[in-house]
Amino acid sequence: MKISLDWVNQYLTTPVAADAVEPRLTRHGFPIEDTRDRPGGDVMFDVEVTSNRGDCLSHVGLARELAAADPDATTLRLPDDAEPAAGGGPASAAATVAVADGRCPRYTARVIRGVKVGPSPDWLRARLEAVGLRPVNNVVDVTNFVLLELGQPLHAFDLNQLSGTVTVRAAAEGETFTALDGSKHDLAAGLLVVADDDGPQALAGVMGGAGSAVTGATTDVLLESAAFDPLAVRAASRGCKLASDASFRVERGIDPAAVDVAARRAAGLIAELAGGVPAPGVLEAGADAGGAGLAPGTLDLRVRRTQELLGLPLGADTQAGYLRHLGLRPETDGDVIRVRVPGWRRGDLTREVDLIEEVARLHGMDAIPVDDTLKLRVRPPQNVVTARRRLTDVLVAAGFCETVTFSFTRPDWAAAFVGGAGGEDTAEGGGATLTYLAGEHKRDEPVLRPSVLPSLLACRRANRDAGNADVRLFEFASTWRPGPEHGRPTERRVLAGVMDAGAAGAKAGPADLEAAVRSLRGVLDGLAAAAGGPDAAGELTVEPDGTPGGQVEAGQVEAGQVGAAEVGAAEAWTGPGAAVGVVRLRGAELGRMGLLSRATLERFGVDTPQAAFELDVAPLLALYPPRGGLRPLPKYPAIERDLSVVVAEAAAWRDLEDAVRSVRPAKLEGVELVDVYRGKPLARGTKSVSLRLRFRDPDATLRHDAVDPAVADVVTALRDRMGAELRG
Repeated sequence: MKISLDWVNQYLTTPVAADAVEPRLTRHGFPIEDTRDRPGGDVMFDVEVTSNRGDCLSHVGLARELAAADPDATTLRLPDDAEPAAGGGPASAAATVAVADGRCPRYTARVIRGVKVGPSPDWLRARLEAVGLRPVNNVVDVTNFVLLELGQPLHAFDLNQLSGTVTVRAAAEGETFTALDGSKHDLAAGLLVVADDDGPQALAGVMGGAGSAVTGATTDVLLESAAFDPLAVRAASRGCKLASDASFRVERGIDPAAVDVAARRAAGLIAELAGGVPAPGVLEAGADAGGAGLAPGTLDLRVRRTQELLGLPLGADTQAGYLRHLGLRPETDGDVIRVRVPGWRRGDLTREVDLIEEVARLHGMDAIPVDDTLKLRVRPPQNVVTARRRLTDVLVAAGFCETVTFSFTRPDWAAAFVGGAGGEDTAEGGGATLTYLAGEHKRDEPVLRPSVLPSLLACRRANRDAGNADVRLFEFASTWRPGPEHGRPTERRVLAGVMDAGAAGAKAGPADLEAAVRSLRGVLDGLAAAAGGPDAAGELTVEPDGTPGGQVEAGQVEAGQVGAAEVGAAEAWTGPGAAVGVVRLRGAELGRMGLLSRATLERFGVDTPQAAFELDVAPLLALYPPRGGLRPLPKYPAIERDLSVVVAEAAAWRDLEDAVRSVRPAKLEGVELVDVYRGKPLARGTKSVSLRLRFRDPDATLRHDAVDPAVADVVTALRDRMGAELRG
């Protein structure tokens, strides 16, 4: 950031000498990279500003730091931003604005009529030239002046060159744009633009267009001042390889409250220097129109916490004073200082420790004592860390190996897990199904993965090529889904795994597939038990998608009775060979498990049937620590009775279990699934389910004749509720 000494002193009650600027700013974390003498005794300083301090990419911002460095010698003096005198018809009669994209929370515009475009006065030209800018004309120079003064980008349109409504929207595929510097660009779909009825007139937050530029023929101006999403501006700047002073600041965060301040300041200067008359009223659009959501945030600072971290006996009044010098508004309440964070610091003051850093910065880093010894305090690991280790132990014990893979993947691989082909729109999300990365650094894998399973399947294929069989893989990782209206992608932490469900190259029968699904189901029970205890394992259920209350079984794969997956038509969980179950924890959906389709396996080059799961990891980690109690070993033996019943293929285990428990058999301790059989002599469309009933009396030894009535009641309930026939 280049600043002029004469210019920055305009905002200080007492000017700062040239030889005092460098030590003050450097001491506060803004080292000087270069210094140049200017005509008339002025000095240009090239100040290094870190990316989190977008508020200091302006003369007022750095003047605030200079004032805070020596508050007894000088104080900040803000420029005049009074509303200029208006005249003529209202602005709404001359133009209308709209926002059709959530990446612009607030868009404002002012109409200034009757301007006389010409050279800027000497003082304005000198200000711009002092920091390396070339003067253009009095209107454009004012927007650049205010940008460098306050840090808020502005743009002036020739109002008479605009047609219809000025709208902030996403660019459509095939649209073109010619920038002020004469460069021509083919816009990628989704880039944020400011357009009229004829097409894009500006690349939002980056640069205006040549077609609506202010020239010597301009008489009426539409002055834009807006807040744009930093990521959207960064994407547009990089996508078009077009950078500007405006985009440099928006990308690093600007003060949303400065939208009005800068617009008033610029409108007043244009009226003064170009003879324009601002029209009454301000045109506004966006979710934050009218200043909604611009209230200062609040943070609490504990005085003792500052003293502990810095090792300094700084009192509450001293700490509050430092924060007050920075333009914050602290209020002391005992040992707590409640700080109202203004808009220009909202981006980097988000935690208590950020305020402590500000106190340390103003007090002086060199004043913090250095201890020759390192003090350590032993603490147990956080629950989430221990829980993650427990889950890892369960998976490793079950034969799984942990992987660490890249977050990028191929579009065709990702598309199998989101529904639709690479990048098409979906009705559910209203936006692209895949999140593409700008740039050429990942040309073959340009998509942020929507699922970890593509990465695991790629690892499985690599193991096949290496000759490894019976492979089981898992990974804790992040996935991303695009937000609505080209918004920021939503990151989700998941735990995913895949395991072989048969021999490589061989056709897996229903028994093999069923065994794999059961094994995987047991692994999920183990995960829940490790995190939350035995009771949590009992609260983990799996339901066939589209068939509430059921259990995923291999027979459903062959019968095609399992429904679609999470987002509609995801290829991985549908089609021949696939089965998907909805995993729920305490009734809330946790994720998916089941068999992947043969088409998906072919897409990844995997020739072994795969059982897979993908779960939200946060609810699992939140179960920790495990809850449960010790129970004494039973004193008396149990009696077990095995029943084999023939039921319809569609019958689910959970329904059978519910039927057993519905009669509340006396002394029943548990019911377990033993086996499932299909084939001769059973009729087509049926299966034999073997279940084991376990009875126990805690106070005496049970006799077989004592459980016969309960077994008879169970058989009757299975026949009446499930149409089951007892198999001999």
